Amino acid sequence: MALERDWDEAHLKALEGCRHCGAPAEAAHILGRKYDKPRRPGLKGLWVNPLHIVPLCPGLHRRYDDHEYDILPLLTFEEQAEAVRLVGIVAAYRRITSTRGEPDGEEDLKASTEDPAGSEWGAYGPF
Repeated sequence: MALERDWDEAHLKALEGCRHCGAPAEAAHILGRKYDKPRRPGLKGLWVNPLHIVPLCPGLHRRYDDHEYDILPLLTFEEQAEAVRLVGIVAAYRRITSTRGEPDGEEDLKASTEDPAGSEWGAYGPF
């Protein structure tokens, strides 16, 4: 039997609407359900941390799950930082951008991380 998940806070976040188009949204896991953990040690059931989800409309949720959609521009700094904390910067970049292999080169990585203010890495690193 699967553990019950507490989606309450994640579903509240999804009420914001799809981050891409504003349509009604679902709570899409940024990295996957395997990172849902009990809220506190010893508790039964798993908590879906709102930092682990992004609100996406059903079509984009499906495309993201199929590794066909880049959500990096949609994520907050806090969501990006949490993904990096969980799996490291390279694995987070690959999943969030749906990149299957190595970045194609320094230019691709630089283009995805440039700060509008002009600094190469931005104030908080490559995301």
